Amino acid sequence: MRSALRPGPNFRRHLRKKHNPSIAAEVLEDRTLLAAVIGDETIISSNTAGAESVFAVDLDGDGDMDVLTASRNDDKIAWHENNGSRTFTSHTITTDADGAKSVFAADMDGDGDIDVLSASFSDDKIAWYENDGSEAFTPHTITTDADSTKSVFAADVDSDGDIDVLSASRFDDKIAWY
Repeated sequence: MRSALRPGPNFRRHLRKKHNPSIAAEVLEDRTLLAAVIGDETIISSNTAGAESVFAVDLDGDGDMDVLTASRNDDKIAWHENNGSRTFTSHTITTDADGAKSVFAADMDGDGDIDVLSASFSDDKIAWYENDGSEAFTPHTITTDADSTKSVFAADVDSDGDIDVLSASRFDDKIAWY
């Protein structure tokens, strides 16, 4: 059995050719790639006006993956609770992320539950939403000076034991660390 990361002979043969319009059909013949297909589409939410970003995390600690979303037209950061059996219940975290662009999750305050971060384009804001452990969120602004922010990420960049925040913003050409 081959790994999905090591495609079989049909795929490799077509990679050596410069251009082949039938590559998609022939690549599908490769059983290795077919094994990577996940399944039928599941609509998690059809109420995200201008969906921009998704992030999967077990937000409520029940053992299944929930989905965070950022949607720009309704300025919404939301989480979609996985109920099992491919069904989700949507919860709004905020509708105050003007031009919501990116969402991420990390335990920002070290209390053992997952908090949510957002980047919003129109208000130049990087924010985090403190999870009280019962999925009620308190907003905290990190900055409103990230000119047209595009993304947010969290990691312990300086290895000091706490979570740092990274952002990318478009009009000031800045990658920032908070």
